[in-house]
Amino acid sequence: MPGAKTRIASAPAGWANRITVIRVLLVPLFVYLMYSSAPGAAAAVFTLAALTDWLDGYLARASADVTRFGQFMDPLADKLLIGAALVALVQLYRFPLWAAVVIAVRELVVSLFRSVKLRGGYSIPASSSGKIKTAIQVPMVLVWLLPRSGIIQTAQDIAVYLVVALTLWSGFRVMTRVR
Repeated sequence: MPGAKTRIASAPAGWANRITVIRVLLVPLFVYLMYSSAPGAAAAVFTLAALTDWLDGYLARASADVTRFGQFMDPLADKLLIGAALVALVQLYRFPLWAAVVIAVRELVVSLFRSVKLRGGYSIPASSSGKIKTAIQVPMVLVWLLPRSGIIQTAQDIAVYLVVALTLWSGFRVMTRVR
């Protein structure tokens, strides 16, 4: 809510944090379904988990109940979900390894950067570029669960390059935002 005061608490209470924990718990189910040759069910679980990302953020802002737990766990939950998807896609769907490595390295570097800055007294919440990156990664994963042929293959290839570009751009934005 614009102009609303946000309380930052350290305790992992509230619905937003519970939903974030549910997203983390959905990751092993998603992985199990991916390796069980159930891409439709895996896509449904992945979509549900992605929707919880939007929902927990909305609830935290609407109730002005932002917690340090949520600020830490929400991006971690995103990384676990997308990371698990990339590993499975590389192994099962011929997703380009180079793209998965670029995405993983960006996430690692940004996480380490955030950790160092946090120790120095700076908090780096999720940025709009990071949120856009995550929002584009979700449909990319879903399109990669489709059979790789024809127009779908073209969409998959475009999605990879778009996500890699946004991943690098958002990483650059985080690194240059805080000195």
